[in-house]
Amino acid sequence: QLVVNADGLSPDAWLRVELVDELEHPIPSYSGNNAAKITQSGVEVQVRWPEGKTIRGIEKRLRIRVTFEGPRRDQIRLYALYLEAE
Repeated sequence: QLVVNADGLSPDAWLRVELVDELEHPIPSYSGNNAAKITQSGVEVQVRWPEGKTIRGIEKRLRIRVTFEGPRRDQIRLYALYLEAE
């Protein structure tokens, strides 16, 4: 599971969270149209993809790609990401 500590999030300022492989190729179940969208500020906000909050079926190393999006993206403050074992 992945959790985020961030502030300034809203329907006008969100984080797009995707998983990519070591070469930064998108992992289909967790990227593109399946990317997570975080609009809630807070501490330890769970990242949820369409398939759920648990990352499954990935046997190799991965990278986390976070993009600041929305018309008020300059208001976003990302403090930390934590990958937690279930």
